[in-house]
Amino acid sequence: SDYYASPRPVFIREPVRPLNASGGRTLPPMGYAPWNTFACNVSQNGLSNQMRWMINRGLREAGYTNSVSIDDGWQTNRTAEGLPMIDGTRYPLGFPWLTDWARTNGFRMTVWTPADFYNYYTNGAIAIGSCGSGFRQGSGGYESIDLPWYVTNGFSGAKLDYFGYAGDLVATMSNFWAAAQATGVDF
Repeated sequence: SDYYASPRPVFIREPVRPLNASGGRTLPPMGYAPWNTFACNVSQNGLSNQMRWMINRGLREAGYTNSVSIDDGWQTNRTAEGLPMIDGTRYPLGFPWLTDWARTNGFRMTVWTPADFYNYYTNGAIAIGSCGSGFRQGSGGYESIDLPWYVTNGFSGAKLDYFGYAGDLVATMSNFWAAAQATGVDF
């Protein structure tokens, strides 16, 4: 059978995490991704309320601070200069307010972007691919504009999504990584 001729999977045991200053083990990156709960309905109010809930339930103290992400549905278009435009209805005070609020309360904010055009289309009531309608440009080809913009708006990380992407993944990721490194922020 081909099963025995094919390469076997290699299982690598995760190294033991080092001890922290208080003598416990360091934690893996932990955070909160609102997409699974709110999908296209993520907003400034929803995210700040969710972080308050995490604080009240002890999740911040437990280490769930590495990444609170703004997922799909935040970008409406691009300016004439190519900068991303946020949805002012969902984020009326803007990203700097939200990322400052998060940082003040002990959280790290990250942002989601697709590798190319947002592929907006719906099948009945279920959004497939993204939120909204029409096509909007993601970070692919705009890396040198978007990554500094993310930093200026207070984000300390970005997720580049490849859903439905037919382009050169290695080249796109290399451009994204180079632009992230050029910001001087530890993405």
